[in-house]
Amino acid sequence: MEADWSETARLTLPGPSPNAPSTPITAFAFDTLQELLWTGNEYGRVTSFYGAELQKYTSFRGHASSTSRSVPGSAPVKQFLFCDKGVVSLSPRSVHCASRKGLTQWHLALPDMLDLRCMSFTGRGTDEIVVGGCQPNLYRISIEKGTVLETLSPSKPVLYTMMRRSGPYICAASHDGSIHLLDSKTMAVVHKWNVYAGAINDMDARGDYLLTCGWAQHQYRGLGLERLIRVYDLKNLKPAAPVAFQQGAAFVRMHPKLSSTCIVTSQSGAIHSLDVQNPDVPSMRYAPTFDAQLTGLELMPSGKGFAMTDTNCQVVLWGSQTNMQFTEYSRPTEFADTQLASKQLDWRPEVPLNLIGMPYYREALLSGWPNSLVHEVGAPPVKLDPAVHATLRKTDYGMVGANPRTLRRYQVEDTRASLNSPGSLAPPKFLSEKPRDDNGAPDGERRLSEDIGKTLNSLAINGVSDPLAYYRPVEIKYSKFGIDDFDFRYYNKTRYSGLETHIVNSYANPLLQLYRFSNVTRNIALQHAARVCLNDNCLVCELGFLVDMLEKAQGQNCQATNLLKVLGKQRGAVPLGILEDHPTNMPLTAMIQTLNRFMLHKLEESYKLAAGSPVAIQAAFAMKGSSFIKCNTCHYLQEAKDQAWYSHDLVYPPKPAKNLPRSTTPPFTRLLQDSIHRQEQQRGWCMRCQGYKAITSRRAIYGTPDVLMINAAIQTPD
Repeated sequence: MEADWSETARLTLPGPSPNAPSTPITAFAFDTLQELLWTGNEYGRVTSFYGAELQKYTSFRGHASSTSRSVPGSAPVKQFLFCDKGVVSLSPRSVHCASRKGLTQWHLALPDMLDLRCMSFTGRGTDEIVVGGCQPNLYRISIEKGTVLETLSPSKPVLYTMMRRSGPYICAASHDGSIHLLDSKTMAVVHKWNVYAGAINDMDARGDYLLTCGWAQHQYRGLGLERLIRVYDLKNLKPAAPVAFQQGAAFVRMHPKLSSTCIVTSQSGAIHSLDVQNPDVPSMRYAPTFDAQLTGLELMPSGKGFAMTDTNCQVVLWGSQTNMQFTEYSRPTEFADTQLASKQLDWRPEVPLNLIGMPYYREALLSGWPNSLVHEVGAPPVKLDPAVHATLRKTDYGMVGANPRTLRRYQVEDTRASLNSPGSLAPPKFLSEKPRDDNGAPDGERRLSEDIGKTLNSLAINGVSDPLAYYRPVEIKYSKFGIDDFDFRYYNKTRYSGLETHIVNSYANPLLQLYRFSNVTRNIALQHAARVCLNDNCLVCELGFLVDMLEKAQGQNCQATNLLKVLGKQRGAVPLGILEDHPTNMPLTAMIQTLNRFMLHKLEESYKLAAGSPVAIQAAFAMKGSSFIKCNTCHYLQEAKDQAWYSHDLVYPPKPAKNLPRSTTPPFTRLLQDSIHRQEQQRGWCMRCQGYKAITSRRAIYGTPDVLMINAAIQTPD
């Protein structure tokens, strides 16, 4: 027991129902695999608490009590054992195994189970237990199957109240105050000690020692807790020198890490930590009981604290305030997923649809299925004229009537045309058809928004019109006059021109428009295009020509053919996989981010070749800083190198495991800072060690650009 140990938490065990009073704790124990404390009450309810704060984890009914909740229960939990499968609890008439989340694995309740009191593992593993009590029979039970492997009926039945396993023996305390050493394989009695005149109150065994506390006969006072702790040597099978405890030893536990150290408590709250080989200098504490008496003691498997129970139905946790850990190497405890509160949606007509958002999905949406999956099915049959249907008469083989002779023979009727909604959105007319329409009247100017409004107004509940007409892909129609006859103004009434998509590498159009609407990029490109440049493959010139063309077009469609051709001639473009005429398996999102990095470096090269210095490009796009590399073995710091970075990939924090509580999502500013000051672990050459070692690289920024280029770098669905 360390000097800084004190009371860290106190918890009152809840009652069997929300409005019921607290119930006494009949059994409790620390989980040997996870940070859990398990308790049981007299109604058979098992409750677990997590961590040093004793946060309630699970609660379930493991054993059935035959009494009402207004009187003491008849199914008190007597003991706990822990295994990989879960937690095993014992009551007088049943043995129950449940997972740590509370799901029942198996339940045993045999007719001859009358008064079970104790249980123990039979070997070093956790595959089999032996169960006994104040009854004639012992039971071997398989943990994996939940079945009784063997029922043991000794010739001379012994009533056992406690069991502790140590080495090859199972130490069993009998009802008459004696201790039996049982062989863990045969359950035969190997040795016996007659210890107390009364019952044994508590005992514990670990390593070569068995320690007991019990009731002895006192002069003039009858039975009382003995002021000695009996010590037995399990290696030599003989008693050792007892240890004095003047307050009356009530409970004792061996330290899990120190082989000869134990912690002893009295019912009044005196706590001693002593060495059975040198008991003269104990470490003493006193726990305030507030007019209650202690009813139990359990040590943490890590040895870093202990818990006590009292008659006030409370669990008291003792240990260090700064170093509280139940198990030495605990497994993560699985918690329920945190339910995120859904925000209130604003359904006002003026709220844009993109604020509503999409639910999280993993499979491809129906709108994203490829066209290869679309095929035509059989056409529906022609509907019969109601006038003809009225003249038909029923027969055994159908309906028969006269042919009205209103249709020609072998005439086929297009039934699919009737499925088209009369309010479907019609494509725009060609420019050559603008002066006239079908009835010879002039065709007024049509607007896309007006046509979509008419279409949406004519929607029926079972109609086939597409309400998302704004987001359908636009298919360019060709007439005999070519592409120049297509009415692009129907889709774009603004003075901002768009780029055609029916050319190779048109996936770069959004990036080119981004450069065009960035004032710094626009000005550099236009100023460079106005100068004399002798480089035939200058990307800065082509970008300037494209920006100039888009601004002078005043809404007319344009093509980036020349710029994309020059892009294909750049050295290194083919290996990066950014050209569509050299297909790769890279998704378009990764291609456009790779293209962004490639374009910025090529713009710097082209500008430097023409102007002699890349200062203007670097001031516009480059993040300037120094790169530091340090060896993790010898801590050698290499000389800092001044570098310029044109784009930054966002680095996301790792996704937490499912069995851990969700962490707070970091803000975007923190995400951006970690991505720019990128600190990475990798292997590299160390000049001092003269070998490949684990090194750490980081960046120090001292200059920011006018335009910061950020790549989302989303590679996985998570």
